[in-house]
Amino acid sequence: MRKIVLAVVLAAPLTIALAQQEPRQLVLPTVPGEPSETGNKPGIDPIANYKNAREAALAAFQAGYTAAIKGQSPERAMRLFLIALHRDAALPRALYNLGVLCTHDREERWEDAINFQREAQRWADLDPETAKLAGTELERLQAIVDIESSPTGKRDRRFDIQFHRTLNSGKDAVGELLDLEALFKLDNKRWEAHALAGILHAQSGDFAKSLNDFEEAARLAPPSRGRQLQSAADLARKESNFKEQKNDADELWEKQQYEPAAKHYATAWEDSPGRLDVGLQAATAFLMADQAAPAVAILSHMRDSAPPEVDAKVVAMLNALGDISEEAKRAAAHPQHASVASSSVDVASNMRALVGPLTSPQMELVARAAPPLLEDTTSIIPMPDEDLTGAHANTPFLSTEKIFAIYKSDPASAAGPPPAPEANPAANPVPEVPAPLAPPPTPVQPADLPTALPPRPGAELVPAPGERVVQVVSDPPGASIVFDGNSRLHCLAPCPISLSPDRHVLHATLAGYHDADKILMVDKGKKQETVNVVLEAKRGLVRIESSTPGAAIYVDGKKTDKQTPAQLSLAEGEYDIAVEIDGKMVTKKIPVRDGDMRRVPF
Repeated sequence: MRKIVLAVVLAAPLTIALAQQEPRQLVLPTVPGEPSETGNKPGIDPIANYKNAREAALAAFQAGYTAAIKGQSPERAMRLFLIALHRDAALPRALYNLGVLCTHDREERWEDAINFQREAQRWADLDPETAKLAGTELERLQAIVDIESSPTGKRDRRFDIQFHRTLNSGKDAVGELLDLEALFKLDNKRWEAHALAGILHAQSGDFAKSLNDFEEAARLAPPSRGRQLQSAADLARKESNFKEQKNDADELWEKQQYEPAAKHYATAWEDSPGRLDVGLQAATAFLMADQAAPAVAILSHMRDSAPPEVDAKVVAMLNALGDISEEAKRAAAHPQHASVASSSVDVASNMRALVGPLTSPQMELVARAAPPLLEDTTSIIPMPDEDLTGAHANTPFLSTEKIFAIYKSDPASAAGPPPAPEANPAANPVPEVPAPLAPPPTPVQPADLPTALPPRPGAELVPAPGERVVQVVSDPPGASIVFDGNSRLHCLAPCPISLSPDRHVLHATLAGYHDADKILMVDKGKKQETVNVVLEAKRGLVRIESSTPGAAIYVDGKKTDKQTPAQLSLAEGEYDIAVEIDGKMVTKKIPVRDGDMRRVPF
């Protein structure tokens, strides 16, 4: 009996010492009624099911990544990444992902996000690529925190995000103007939206509205941008006057009032000398009014800026007038002495150049979307693991809980990454960091890096591990295809692209056609799938009338089966519309825009 008591007494200190050496467990907050903090049955170590702690950590990391991309909840994914770090602290990708998820969380835990990205940077010696990505993300996070520190910061950031999205939507002018209406409701005191509206109204040909937009933008903008915006407003005013004069001239021409029409055409041309077609129209109207002198003056002046094809027409007209005008004869014989300029005038582009960039680097930062999570593709056999599958893993964090504080309270993270060696390595040995079982995968690049090039023609696309090749075909060909709003998943149809087996949203754009969206499910069992996208052409209606009904109608020189009056449905673009009246062809150049209903009298 005394031997037993003695044995117990002697064993007591050893038992206490062993108990003191046991590592503390990571304690994740749970709601009342949950079985335990770790979710495992007492006495069962989940790591024992794996080859080593590194593999157990990667199993938790992969479970967290899957939970995040499946949209189960950011809280579940964060808990799993915390478990991964508890099992092996040398996982900077888990720190990076936790930082990203803190910005996805409905609480928007900016402080936690910044702390996790700084922690990921500390592991630069082990994973320099992740540290670099963490530095890029820290710039974005700091910009967001700075802007949201002001009383109106959250509204300003919402504006920046929506404005940036509108600028890069790829929509036509009408679509972007509709998006701007929502921005004006959010904040009508931001000069950037008014400036963009001015450019878009110019693209639509409404220069009166463009003028109002630029004047309002100049009033709201800081002094450093006011002068540029006022220059754009002056250009809009000039174009508005030009359009008004030309419209008046066109109406007078239709009424065969050639002399007043000529004066309006001449005024319009003087306001915009680059519109050589209007100059020719002015000269022609003066000739129709039997006024050769002003016609010769206009034609002579046009030779200073006319390109070769227009100069040939001008010289021909001057030669024809040479019998009645010595000035016309001299002007026709005089060689061109000035550099010629193109007759095309893109006013909206000139305005955009005058205004300059509509976003600042700060706006670009706060509007940038959160980066994608980093993944791990190490092959791990699934093991029974209550930490990863237990009900506690789905427990949401409270809004008052600090995720980074939970991470730092874990003994596995207390030591952090190995310290940098000092001058005397013998006196300060650097602890060894356990090497990963497999090299970390190539990190997903941030969204602002260049899009990956498609495979060379004739080269077979090799899908990423676990993904499938999808062949995209558009009707008509050449559509720009983007999947899931991700600029990296982009190609020009027909083209192959590698996608994960899942639900994807396709967005197709092509000039002259309406955008098309399509949802597809990539089948895990198929090696290759084909998706067809049909785009609808943008069209407008043109009603052709003539003073004498029954005239044959021609479009771009080709005779149609229609006779006036008739209505044509034409794809968006510019057409030469002609009718044959009394054996003579009368032609008008008519622009057609999507949704237009235009009347063209002859």
